[in-house]
Amino acid sequence: MFSIKENLEYLRPEKVDEYFIDVIFKIIPKIHKPYKLLTISAIIKDKFITKPIAFICLKTMYYETYVKIFAFLNELFLFSPIIIHTDFESALIKAIKNCTFLKKAYTYYMYI
Repeated sequence: MFSIKENLEYLRPEKVDEYFIDVIFKIIPKIHKPYKLLTISAIIKDKFITKPIAFICLKTMYYETYVKIFAFLNELFLFSPIIIHTDFESALIKAIKNCTFLKKAYTYYMYI
């Protein structure tokens, strides 16, 4: 996971309750072809701005991979968003809907 300390604070529920989560395929150089980049951006409550807060390199895009990522974020930051905007990545959506600490999360789909 890549980020800066200041941005990681935005994974805490008192700072943010709405996130954009997306997987980007074409940004990783071809020499690292099996990897994809998961991006997490937050809509900051008191400032009404969207800020990229974390980037995670993925080798697989399986349901289990996303569950492990969310469990890691929850363990360190009590990550428990209310709203998650994502695209139609089925394993990601399933992980959001099945993680016990994300039970309050509503998933909205982005159209690009």
